[in-house]
Amino acid sequence: MNEPSRLLTFAHSNSTQLLRLFMAVLMLAVLYGCGVENSPKGNVVQNDSCDAAADPIDCQGFRNQLWLDVLARPDRCAGCHVPGGGGTGNFGAPDVIEAYEAVKANNRIDRNDPANSYLATKVLGGHNCWSDCTANGQDIAGRLVAWLNPTTGGTTQPAEDLGNVASRLENPDPLYDVDPSAEDIVLGNVVPPATPGADQAGYNTHVYGPIVSQYCQQCHSEDAVQAQRQQPYFADTDLANAFNAVVENRKIDINNPPNSRLYLRLAQDSHNCWSDCNSNADAMLAAIEAWKSAIINNPSYVQPVVEGTETTFQTTSRGLTLEQGQVISGGQRVTAGQIALWEFKNDDGDNIAEDTSTIQPKIDLVLNDNVDWVGGWGVEFNPGGRATAASIEDSRKLYDQIVATNEFTLEAWVVPANVTQEGPAIIASYSFSDTERNFSMGQTLYSYEFLNRDTASPLDVTNRANGQPTLITEPNDEDLQATQQHVVMTYDSVNGRRIYVNGEFTGDVDTVTGGALTDWDPSYVFTLGSDVGGANQWLGKLRMVAIYNRALTQEEITQNLEAGVGQKFHLLFKVGHLTDQLPDTSYIWMEVAEFDDYSYLFANPAFVVLDPDSGSLTPTSITSLDIQGMRIGVNGRLPTTGQAFLNMNETISMPNLTDSNNPRHVSLIGTTSATIGGVVTNNIPVKATGTIIAKQRGTNGDNPDQFYLTFENFAGEAGAQSENGTPIPLNYSYPDPVAGLGNSNYIAGMRIFEETNATMAELTDIEVGNSAVRPTFIELQQQLPSGPALEGFTASHQMANAKLALTYCGELVDNSGLRNTYFNQTIDLATVFDTPTSQANIVNTLYDKMIGREKAGEPIAGQPTLQQVSDLLIGSGGLLEQLCPGGSCSGNATRNATILKSMCVSVLSSAAVTTQ
Repeated sequence: MNEPSRLLTFAHSNSTQLLRLFMAVLMLAVLYGCGVENSPKGNVVQNDSCDAAADPIDCQGFRNQLWLDVLARPDRCAGCHVPGGGGTGNFGAPDVIEAYEAVKANNRIDRNDPANSYLATKVLGGHNCWSDCTANGQDIAGRLVAWLNPTTGGTTQPAEDLGNVASRLENPDPLYDVDPSAEDIVLGNVVPPATPGADQAGYNTHVYGPIVSQYCQQCHSEDAVQAQRQQPYFADTDLANAFNAVVENRKIDINNPPNSRLYLRLAQDSHNCWSDCNSNADAMLAAIEAWKSAIINNPSYVQPVVEGTETTFQTTSRGLTLEQGQVISGGQRVTAGQIALWEFKNDDGDNIAEDTSTIQPKIDLVLNDNVDWVGGWGVEFNPGGRATAASIEDSRKLYDQIVATNEFTLEAWVVPANVTQEGPAIIASYSFSDTERNFSMGQTLYSYEFLNRDTASPLDVTNRANGQPTLITEPNDEDLQATQQHVVMTYDSVNGRRIYVNGEFTGDVDTVTGGALTDWDPSYVFTLGSDVGGANQWLGKLRMVAIYNRALTQEEITQNLEAGVGQKFHLLFKVGHLTDQLPDTSYIWMEVAEFDDYSYLFANPAFVVLDPDSGSLTPTSITSLDIQGMRIGVNGRLPTTGQAFLNMNETISMPNLTDSNNPRHVSLIGTTSATIGGVVTNNIPVKATGTIIAKQRGTNGDNPDQFYLTFENFAGEAGAQSENGTPIPLNYSYPDPVAGLGNSNYIAGMRIFEETNATMAELTDIEVGNSAVRPTFIELQQQLPSGPALEGFTASHQMANAKLALTYCGELVDNSGLRNTYFNQTIDLATVFDTPTSQANIVNTLYDKMIGREKAGEPIAGQPTLQQVSDLLIGSGGLLEQLCPGGSCSGNATRNATILKSMCVSVLSSAAVTTQ
């Protein structure tokens, strides 16, 4: 960030004050297009310190949650409930301790049931509401819970018992009791059953020949000149390659042509139109629709059947979309002291990110057109994107709530777009400009930065006003990664600033302590994605942001990390219709969430009977019900990858279903203990606990993705007999099968720490005990996954994987002998990326040695293709282009060595290596 260019002093001249005032008003007029109230709703406060209270901690909770924003405000309670006022009880007194004692003495609160306290029910009943009585009463109830029971979401809770969750499940709406359906057309050269015309010949006739080969080939072809070459190669001179690129990258939605990316890139983005964009987009859409029509109207066309229903017996569950599930409430978060919360749910579909905290006023944020909503809750900041508070008055809540306590916490779930951003790029900021701020969270390359205006800063007024000196995480630690991370920044006068990433203190110590926040300016504005006005742009996603008026403890930060983020659903796949051995309300129950913009997470399958007395079938017990070979289907197809429950082999028995004391649920994932790599590990899932399934249509629109389950055997009924696929070689020798552990040679999930280390050593041809690597492994051992459960894998585990991979890759690249042997050629680091051939040789070697191919040269089942890896590393917008734009690193051996290590780390720490 540039140093401020002008010196601020406390003795402004009149002209300077007027100029600054004019600039502030002008800026806000541009930002918001609306006026600001002339008079604040401020409190008439004489003493707001709880230090002398009988219970200072409890008093402080009362002060922060209830007194400042409600009781002490003249426009709410302090107009009457003060000494000499007409109200009963002086709980609006301008002295916080007097108000605190009055609330306790007059039975205005119920510590056993805070939400039903007299203070809340009185307002709910219509007593002196300041706006809507229901909303006001609920607001007070929420504040009372946050004060009196802050451990509702405040203390670390054990994992909830399966039965407790099952008891809250509800029978799905009868409207959801429908069979799964298949898409009308499935593109591909080989489709069972065959779909005439849905192959490369049809693509050639309708789209490739008349349009893309003429107008797109100069860029989207492997034969295009390097400066213009862009992937995917859907216009490649080789028709087969072009068709595969269209299918694999889903550039055409043949069942819904207006949703095709080839059309939308022209219609919405005006991407490389060859004449008039509107006409070009219309032509592309007409071509895709003509192709669809030709397929459907072909006399040989046969409506595809749902995979899993080809046999006589229909052994599939009913079909469900994600929105037809029941929302899972997340883990319990800390609420005490929380003054602002943005969950980015977009329930209304507008451009407002609502502040869902209980503290007024709400700081709702206005998203500009360059911010997109993200599936599963979140927002993505594209170039030019930012979110800005709707008014100065709303933002002032931060000043009022934080300056009084002289401590605060800024928490965010962050997904940086890359590790090349500088400035620092501003993730969140309470500021006036790019040189004047109260606090900011930012990114500089692999580091997080924390800027805060503090009276103890040793710098001059100008730099102090800019939050300097900055606290930045050690660059060599690479704490910031381009993956989802939980980032917490705390401030208090004793410790100063502290930064936590994925629950761990980074170890970076603030040199500025003992100060105060009294220099903060109440006229600043809260923003996300950049400073006010758009300076210091940050690119990436935010899944949640929260602010507290106190510094969270390590335990509380860990609790919020474990609570997770995003929207999850209980999906209840009906199976009661498959056999008369079951009540009608029998389901396979799974946790399902949007894992990211490209995939879903399915986890923790269980069998549950919700109401044994309802429906047409009411057996009183279940005896030896076999469930084997479960697969997940999407839109009538069974994906070839991600079928982690294929080896399921469970037998269910539930005696006397009419007795409510007997459990009506059972997990379909058993656990055991085993010795793996010389270490005894407990609670090992016998089968996979979760899996990732690729998105197709997504969750939005009129035709969202529909899921279903199919079984090789369900209660003796034969089901889908799809091929199992080729087993994935693990590149690590497990011990012999352990007695009592079924198939211990394959425990699906994440590699644990010793397995990860052994695998990386094997794949880089470096000894496990290498003197340069061993210390790093010992240091990171506790940070690497200790168990294989997929849902237990966090971003901190991935960070550890990346750090360990960096050590191996550094040893490989820095040692010329190892490097040349590994890549089977003499590597000149100065020119290693100068030609497409040399780039491809690097990628091919990394792919073949770390991911692998089958003998026929095809990718191993379940693994990414060479094309996908190549796109990420050397394709348009890939790693090489980001780190070395325009080939600017030619001749720079040091920079190229870093890039080569980064490519190595990208593959070695990826799921293709670190999952089993």
